[in-house]
Amino acid sequence: MPSVEASIAGGSIGPCFQTIPGAFMYLKGKYDSVKKIEKNFQRLVEEEERFLATKSTLEERISRKEIHLEPTPEAITWLQQVGKMETEVQGLKTKYENVHNCLCGMWPFFKLMKLSKDITKKTEELNKLKMQIDINNALMEKKPEAVEIKLSGGEDDIPLSLAETVEKLLKFLADEDVSRIAMWGMAGVGKSTILRSLNDKAYEIGMFDTIIWVRVQEQDTLKNIQLDIMARLKLTAQSSDSTEHVADIISRALEKLNYLLLLDQLLGDLNLNDVGIREKHKRGKVVVASRGKLDCARMNIHRLIKVSKLSDGDSWELFRKTAGHFADHPHLTGTAVQILKQLGGLPFAIKAVATRLKDQPEPVWNDALWALQSPNVSEGHWKELYKAFEFSYNRLPDDWKKCLLYGALFPDDYEIDQDYLTECWRSEQFIPAVKFVGENNDRLLRASRDRGHSIVQALTEASLFELSTRTNCLTMPTPFRKIALTFPYPQEGCSSLLVRGKEALYSPPEVNEWRDARWISLMCNEISSLNQGPECPKTTTLLLQRNKQLVTIHDFFFTCMTELRVLDLYHTKIKSLPPSVIHLVNLKSLYLNECRHLVSLSEDLRKLTSLEILDVQDTGLQSLPIEVAQLVSLRCLRASFVYKLHKPRSNGKHHVGIANEENQQIGKIIPSNLISELHRLEELTIIIDPREQCWNHTMRSVVDEIIRLESLTFLFLYFPDTSILTSFTNNSRSWNNNRIRWQANSFRAFRIIVGSKGRSEKIGLYSSRGRAERHLIFSADENVCCQAIQKVLRQSSAFELIGNQAIQNLSDIDVKCMESLEVCVIEDCDQICSIIMGISDKEKNAFPFLEKLHLVNLKSLSCIWDGSAGPKSFSNLTILTVHQCHKMTKLFSCGVVENLIKLRHVTIQNCSGVEEVIETDEALTEVAQNLTGFLPKLEILELADLPRLVSICKNESLDWRSLQKLEIIECSNLNIWSKGMYNAKHLSRIECTEKWWGKLQLPDGIKSRLTKRCYFIQEEPPSVYYTPREDGNYQDTDLRNLAKVLEENRMRHGNAISEAASSSMSAP
Repeated sequence: MPSVEASIAGGSIGPCFQTIPGAFMYLKGKYDSVKKIEKNFQRLVEEEERFLATKSTLEERISRKEIHLEPTPEAITWLQQVGKMETEVQGLKTKYENVHNCLCGMWPFFKLMKLSKDITKKTEELNKLKMQIDINNALMEKKPEAVEIKLSGGEDDIPLSLAETVEKLLKFLADEDVSRIAMWGMAGVGKSTILRSLNDKAYEIGMFDTIIWVRVQEQDTLKNIQLDIMARLKLTAQSSDSTEHVADIISRALEKLNYLLLLDQLLGDLNLNDVGIREKHKRGKVVVASRGKLDCARMNIHRLIKVSKLSDGDSWELFRKTAGHFADHPHLTGTAVQILKQLGGLPFAIKAVATRLKDQPEPVWNDALWALQSPNVSEGHWKELYKAFEFSYNRLPDDWKKCLLYGALFPDDYEIDQDYLTECWRSEQFIPAVKFVGENNDRLLRASRDRGHSIVQALTEASLFELSTRTNCLTMPTPFRKIALTFPYPQEGCSSLLVRGKEALYSPPEVNEWRDARWISLMCNEISSLNQGPECPKTTTLLLQRNKQLVTIHDFFFTCMTELRVLDLYHTKIKSLPPSVIHLVNLKSLYLNECRHLVSLSEDLRKLTSLEILDVQDTGLQSLPIEVAQLVSLRCLRASFVYKLHKPRSNGKHHVGIANEENQQIGKIIPSNLISELHRLEELTIIIDPREQCWNHTMRSVVDEIIRLESLTFLFLYFPDTSILTSFTNNSRSWNNNRIRWQANSFRAFRIIVGSKGRSEKIGLYSSRGRAERHLIFSADENVCCQAIQKVLRQSSAFELIGNQAIQNLSDIDVKCMESLEVCVIEDCDQICSIIMGISDKEKNAFPFLEKLHLVNLKSLSCIWDGSAGPKSFSNLTILTVHQCHKMTKLFSCGVVENLIKLRHVTIQNCSGVEEVIETDEALTEVAQNLTGFLPKLEILELADLPRLVSICKNESLDWRSLQKLEIIECSNLNIWSKGMYNAKHLSRIECTEKWWGKLQLPDGIKSRLTKRCYFIQEEPPSVYYTPREDGNYQDTDLRNLAKVLEENRMRHGNAISEAASSSMSAP
């Protein structure tokens, strides 16, 4: 660098001598400034480094792209100033470099002086600008970007049932305790539509800062799902990053966000923790849509919603809306109905087909119907559903595939009883034999049922079957059934099915169609005779049930069916089996139930030595033939017998013994030693009309034979009195079986009926219909507190106490015996004053598993619980109905209502003394009277014909947080509501009369708002009640038939009270 001194000498010494002496000090300052230019420059460089370090720190924080942070406006301005400052500093550095490069020190003094000043000034500016930024406060919470709306329009654009699911999801999302929700249902049922609508609703309401939508593809891996989330959050990751590292990035980004993650079309289970969605995200919510319930297993789901197919009404509305006004044309309506039937209530399929038919002429509609009814379903309208079915089908084991395809033998919408289906699977050997080491394997039917129900559960959760509204029944979705019929029998190259069910056939198919069929289903037709003997040596299942006109079966019809294992002739008019039945040497299951013209069984029946299941319920048989005793493989016998006032004529061959009341000659309904010879019997049903005196006389000998059976796991039997029941419970080898495997649950199920007091033979209590469960019905006017009843109660899940006039409360029986009860019905017991006394410690936690409680016509009942209740008492109760209990004034005390954390549905009808539903105790402190959060699950409250009711709950603190429906009929003195009730957030339906609503005293603004939710019913006489049907609608019920209606209602309340469905057949 040229000498600074030389530059000074060359440009300033001379003039200095020409100035006055005071200028000396001025020039000295200039000289010092120029002389120190090198040090000034060095300070500039050092300050710039510190300045750039601050800038780099800020940029590094910003570059992390944390989704919830962004630079403050001050930080953005500072960075802009930094850019300008960097340019100016670079200019000074360039000038300084020019001084270095100047030759001979000829750089003008004044330019050097100015440069030095500029460097010093810029250093100060750098320092000042650096001090203006606070790194720790330079970032702020980012304002979320607007969420893309996936679905145009709103709730009105989707079917009502789907919109209701959206509302249910929004309710769950608003719940602080719920963060993970899953929907499941078959392909095309509308899950994606629901998620899109949920996306829009959540966006419009402003529930979340960020909504993340991920549609999972079949081939998607965990990494692909992570990348979709990263893209939505504008995060980046290296291709070499592990899924664990990416999960940590996602987790950090979401940790402080109020977000909603929507995962659509999830296939297979997914661990959300592996994705980066962690439990510690307190403000995050996840909604998953999947085809299978099991796919949600590893996600720690808090709420699970089943999305079912559309109702007929919703299906029609969606079709009309999509297809346009042509759907209402008289010439097309019939075709449209048939098309909808083929589409099985699936919104995906309905919209796809209706869109193609819009504004099209009639021939196009007819062609579409033909196409939908054709066997070729792999293309066209069904292509996506075919892929979905194929995907699920290929994941099944071979035996499960056979189980699934077997379901396609039943017509569309046919309700298949699960027990019946598992029996068929066992007979077809789809369920492998279960053998237990160290045991004699004498309960194979029970093990097969358990395995079969596990398969049913798995196929249902995979959406390949659907549970029916009918107890213990299922259906196969129509589109999936159509697809299944095209699939080959596993391990065989071609289809093995002949399925012509519900086709209005008046004659059977041609003989050549039978030849290669493995499974044949001709059920639900009008076939009157089977006059030919088809050659079908491969056939293992023949389903002929519900051919109501079938009278004749040719003598040689079964000659070439030696491999047949399942034969179903339920609800036909046959009078006898043909002689060729002796050729069915491999037959496992024979169903003759509801063959009411069948009055005898062939002597050749004894040759069916492989037969395991025989069902002769509701036939014309008046006794069992002795040949049944020779069915050495029989494991399940179900029989019922016709009640006759007079002894019928004997046919000379069979035991036809019904008591003749006139001459008191007692015959044998069940021949002696018949049951005791059936050593392998596991399930026994004997249905006898209680009026049948012959049974009452012979019951002891029959029970003596049943006692000797060692493998019994199911029993349906009527005991006339407790003495015979005592004999059974004390001496039965099966009942008292203590083998380790079954322990206390030696019986899989039973329905034991004791006494018949107050019961009509027509009520149906003694039918074998409905799902088997552990059910005790005590209807005798005897001591219910006997040891035999206690033994049965210990294993019972349902208990009906009918017409007993001795007992005052269930505590008399011993509450501990009823610990496992799930359903309890008490009816016509005039001395019952309370259900539980609640005095002793063991009674304070009574009924911990009870789900349904029905109290009917209890004249002395004043309260449900008398005394203090323990924390577990009634803690699982979901449904409570109270009818004709006139002495009761209050339904719940404050002590009991605290326990009802799962109560969902309450009905109180015709209780003339009820004044208040929930008691208000003035003596309690304000804290003790705080009912906030009580009854957290109560959704439906129905009050009918309660003339003295003045208050539902006076306590304003009860917030009714889940109440959705309120029905109030003939409650003339109920004129006010609590503030908590009329402000219930989810109350959407109020059913009442318009007259009563007009008298109700509510604030004007509140009443105006609630009027929109009212459904006014027609004024009816006081003798009419409104009782819920299973479909959610309401039917009128006359008081004179109340007992019958209550019986029917109990039959609808879950599995504990039986439904009108045959144990082998289900469609009415």
